Amino acid sequence: RRRRVTDPRRDPAPDDAERDRLMADARLAWHYIDRFTHADTGLCAGTVQSGSRHLVNRDATMWDLASQLHGIRVARQLAMIDTDEARSRTDLLIRHLPITEVDGVRLPPAMFRTDDGSVVNPGFDVCDTGRFLIALRAMVDSRLLDSTTAAAVLAAWDLEAALPDGRPHSHIDGRWVDTTLSHCTPYIRRGMDLWKVSLGSPYPGLTAGTATDRAIALLYDVAAIGPVGVEPVLLDLIELGPDPEAELIAEVLFDAQLDWVETTGSLKCASESPLNFPPWFSYQGLRFGHLGKEAWVVRGLGGLAEHDTAAFRETAELLSTKSAFLWAAVRGHPWCDRLLGLVRDKARIDGFGFSPGIFAATMEGMADYTDLNTNGVILTAIGHALR
Repeated sequence: RRRRVTDPRRDPAPDDAERDRLMADARLAWHYIDRFTHADTGLCAGTVQSGSRHLVNRDATMWDLASQLHGIRVARQLAMIDTDEARSRTDLLIRHLPITEVDGVRLPPAMFRTDDGSVVNPGFDVCDTGRFLIALRAMVDSRLLDSTTAAAVLAAWDLEAALPDGRPHSHIDGRWVDTTLSHCTPYIRRGMDLWKVSLGSPYPGLTAGTATDRAIALLYDVAAIGPVGVEPVLLDLIELGPDPEAELIAEVLFDAQLDWVETTGSLKCASESPLNFPPWFSYQGLRFGHLGKEAWVVRGLGGLAEHDTAAFRETAELLSTKSAFLWAAVRGHPWCDRLLGLVRDKARIDGFGFSPGIFAATMEGMADYTDLNTNGVILTAIGHALR
């Protein structure tokens, strides 16, 4: 609240020169989707290693496909492709959506190959699927997919099996796991509501008291679940529109990142992100209720102790490229301008797209590595900024 007075919020207002830069950024991000979408399936590769060890990793998730759909939508919005091409790309993707049997019910697999649809991980991720449904609705609203085809996607899944009593469950390591207490749940809850599917909230909060009481109760609820990053809270605001809970969480994240640079002189721009070294993926974000260095978390996929150490954190911490674009799409601020300048300088991979980020310890971009989610989210952010 102090910052609201000392540094009032400004909405982004890109001038002509910045709009030109954003269009150039969008063309580079789209190049990834265009180049690495499989011609037969319409599904885009998850990650790509460029350089001397060029390798196209065809594994992807439903979250990745959501980023691809948003990328197609924005490419049409920005006139990089025409409506007919956007529709044909969307139709091909929908016709090749993977589906498998998970504990006796039909659901999209947690991970699959995008060249032939074969299952890589036979589990089910409710958060990834929820985001895909948000993207699917966006394609219908943009008139790039007819509502009957979209409804048929949902009808082909036994989604209710993963949502007993309105509590989202994922299927992990052969068993159903209740994932209600997740920062993804408020996001997919809003998305599921678009399909007349109701979920509960992980933020019980208060129903009485002052607005301040209710805001503080929400922050306690967020802290109780664990670290939070820009995904999905900024995606929530950009893809689904204003929401008081998401706005408050975003405000706290933004304030913490500004406080860090004001206190230490160093930048923070956290988000979950792929890595170009084991364990290949990291979760990076803010722990509400902690201060200073202890508030910031960098953890590796899988939760191994070796990836929850000071040495790993120093090696893996990133200034996230997609995070920089997301913040610039919702805030007008010199910090956002500085971050965009950095990622434009250090995270561009000509002919491929943007790398996931800049390593905080060295201030060097992740070399020769790029991915579908980073480039799809960048397109989503730019589409929002240039509406």
